[in-house]
Amino acid sequence: MAAPSSPCGPPYWLAIIFAIFKSFFVILTGYSKILSYKNTKLSEELNGINKYYTTEEIKVKVADDIKFNVIDKIKEHAKNLDCEIIDIDGVRCEFDDSWALVRASNTGPNITMRFEAKTKERLEEIQNQFTDLLTKLIDEVK
Repeated sequence: MAAPSSPCGPPYWLAIIFAIFKSFFVILTGYSKILSYKNTKLSEELNGINKYYTTEEIKVKVADDIKFNVIDKIKEHAKNLDCEIIDIDGVRCEFDDSWALVRASNTGPNITMRFEAKTKERLEEIQNQFTDLLTKLIDEVK
């Protein structure tokens, strides 16, 4: 029996989970059948799909009273970079081959960064660039 505050009971959730797994296995089975007719390996089929490298969230401790000022300074710096800037809830710099996101946490005294690039080398490059910038700007704003 469902809890009084629950919008639906366990049988509905089980049905949803079952439907998701069933769909996955139907797709996997169908694709396996296609591959057997084509006589190719899955790795060969995936050759044309782009591969991207990403970081996990990187949290840097920053005092609550300066973290938004630091983000404003990063936004000013980003205007000098060859990127498209999206400044909703932080600063996201979109380059041709990568992106960087730097935002102030609304729940704690830190700034969060994430990065994605088409190559490991580019990922390391933009991560180092923004990490060094962040460290420098934190010291300036203090």
